[in-house]
Amino acid sequence: MNPAPHGGPARHASSSASLAHVTPTRPPHGRTRPASIAELAKEAMEDLWDENKDFKHYLRVAEKYRREGKECAKRGDLEGAFVQLARAATLVLEKLPLHRDYYGILNENQRQNLSLVGLPCSMS
Repeated sequence: MNPAPHGGPARHASSSASLAHVTPTRPPHGRTRPASIAELAKEAMEDLWDENKDFKHYLRVAEKYRREGKECAKRGDLEGAFVQLARAATLVLEKLPLHRDYYGILNENQRQNLSLVGLPCSMS
């Protein structure tokens, strides 16, 4: 074991080298344990949908959630990644097809592409 700098706890050199690229974050809201899948899913659905908002607004929001999820995963924040990616998937696969403008804005090919790959969807 190697002593940590600044008097911190000792650690194994091999484990610190293999985890150098991922920095896990602490659980939010003072939790001491990781959130359950049910807790993360509930968080993902909070304030997700308002049927009165513009269809293109939700396309942008879904893309934003996808990008944020990927960034969370890169930082090692797996809970944040789960929540953001679940939001993006729920919008694209469940909510957008129910939107009043879904069939008017997207042509058949765009709807097919959106359902297969999620995002992005080329809109002319």
